[in-house]
Amino acid sequence: MKARYVNSLWFLLLLLLSYVPVFHNLDRYPIRLWDESRQTLNAKEMADNGHWLALYFEGEPETWNAKPPLMVICQALCIKVFGWNELAIRLPAALSAFATCLLLFLLFRAVFRRPGYGVLAAAVLLSFQGYVDYHAIRTGDFDAMLTLFITAAALCLYLWRIRDDYRFLYLFFLALFLGVMTKGIAALIPAPAYLIFVLWKGGIPSILKRKDTWLAFSLILLIPGYYYLREQLTPGYWLMVKQEELGGRFGGDSSNTGDFWFYLRHYTEKDLSLWKWFAVPAILLTLLIREEKRKWLARLSILVLLVHLLVISSSHTKLAWYDVPEYPFFAILFALATEQILDALKSHFAPQGRLRSILAPTLLLLFLAAPSYARNWHRIYAGDPGWDADFYALPAYLKRTLETQPETLEGYKVTWIYEEYPYPVLIYTRRFNEAGVNLQYSPAGELKTGDRILIADPVKVERLSEQFLLQRLEVEGLVEIYELKDGQGIRH
Repeated sequence: MKARYVNSLWFLLLLLLSYVPVFHNLDRYPIRLWDESRQTLNAKEMADNGHWLALYFEGEPETWNAKPPLMVICQALCIKVFGWNELAIRLPAALSAFATCLLLFLLFRAVFRRPGYGVLAAAVLLSFQGYVDYHAIRTGDFDAMLTLFITAAALCLYLWRIRDDYRFLYLFFLALFLGVMTKGIAALIPAPAYLIFVLWKGGIPSILKRKDTWLAFSLILLIPGYYYLREQLTPGYWLMVKQEELGGRFGGDSSNTGDFWFYLRHYTEKDLSLWKWFAVPAILLTLLIREEKRKWLARLSILVLLVHLLVISSSHTKLAWYDVPEYPFFAILFALATEQILDALKSHFAPQGRLRSILAPTLLLLFLAAPSYARNWHRIYAGDPGWDADFYALPAYLKRTLETQPETLEGYKVTWIYEEYPYPVLIYTRRFNEAGVNLQYSPAGELKTGDRILIADPVKVERLSEQFLLQRLEVEGLVEIYELKDGQGIRH
């Protein structure tokens, strides 16, 4: 009963630590460019048309996004519950982040009977700036959910090998399948690490003789099964996958490039925050662990880290968020290293008994994880958008107006800085339309005399002034409202 009470206190602390970095201000900022805005439109169409296995855009099969639909399915379900808004789009990523923290907590509680170190691992994870960021756990992108399933797959493989419990092998392949259903081939990047771990742990002949091994392995057929079904639903899908997922990202059809050291620089400059000074010592320290369970957890975590980092560093395409799945394994290694240090010192500096098991990780939580965690906490709580707020000034204005006085924009048109990809503003004009307000998106070249426009682009204003007399009606920050009249120039 006493142990259950202590576990409950640790779980309560996990909830408190997770709330602000994961959930607070989740819907404060407008939908972002690229993946989040496109998926928002995919999810809305899925919620409306009921096609749950294939993505659609503008009523036609999606040709821009080759990824499987699990994340979008979750977003579409949230739209049905919460409406078409920022919370519905971002909640699946946030819940995935909390589930990842919960996995770390349960790992240390169930395997090592030390829930405090599970909370420490979660706190370390939430202190990484590259994890508590856009295109990770704070926006409606794929990477938080992908990270959840990669972490779950690795931990299930670990539990299968140390406990010889084949239920975890089934769960491993299920997590692998769900990861692929989230972000395609990206979920299979750590596969060489899994194979090396199984071979390194030994016992291969006896494993191959078990019927459960082959039954569990047969679950891998779910992956080609999905791609076959999707090809039947949307002919040409497999060709798109080969071009975008298997070829373009790794082979060279992308403008987002960088050298081999791109991600290591990100670690030291931003992503790991203050933890960059402890990363190498922590990894080296865990290599010295002798206790079987901790030793193999450390080895698997290092393998996943190294394999994943090597693959994404070798890829032609370099994007800052590709390393997000590595953070939970850094957190595990930091927690294991901390545990080793404290256990070595406990006879000299820590009280005896249960108080020691509570006090030690708490002190580490306060004095080691706190600075980086507090910086992320303050950034989210204070409302720092963490991205180019000027670029998103117009979507932010539309979001605020939609929530307060949507009728004030009746009959207006919106034009945006990035006409090739107008989806962040297009989302809001459609939401205005659903609210009964006639607000339309229009490229600058299609505007005409008499239009009243919202714009946040000085370059476009300059060009429009060469064609129209612009009568300024209102200004809020970078957002300007004009009425287009015959003539040239700007009338204040």
